[in-house]
Amino acid sequence: MNKTTDPSIRSFLPVPEDSHFPIQNLPYGVFQPCENSMPRIGVPIGDWVLDLSVLESEGFFSDIFGPDSSIFAQRFLNSFMARGPDIWSAVRRKIHNLLEDENPLLREKMNRAGREKVGREHSLESMLDKIESLYAKLEGNNRSS
Repeated sequence: MNKTTDPSIRSFLPVPEDSHFPIQNLPYGVFQPCENSMPRIGVPIGDWVLDLSVLESEGFFSDIFGPDSSIFAQRFLNSFMARGPDIWSAVRRKIHNLLEDENPLLREKMNRAGREKVGREHSLESMLDKIESLYAKLEGNNRSS
């Protein structure tokens, strides 16, 4: 079994039992944390969106993309998707590992983030944004279509 789909693994983030986005289902998508911010790439986890551009700016993907990448600080998935299935899988494994309940690395970094500004214009505490605004935008777009 692929570890990223193992139903026994839990995230350190609270995920509702009926969530469509447990640690075993981390789809890539584009979200906009607030109305005046630039859209960027993230993955939903429970009721939250993990901002991959913040993780990237902190060097979590440097072993995959190199130290100066900005794959996830974009408003489209095209550049990332062009990298192919091996890269998608490597990134998914990395995200899954960082979110695992037994891995303290990301949890500890997030606990310290409230006091520190890191990365470009945001702090690590912003790496998790409520997914509700994403759903509201999607529903609004579906109604106007």
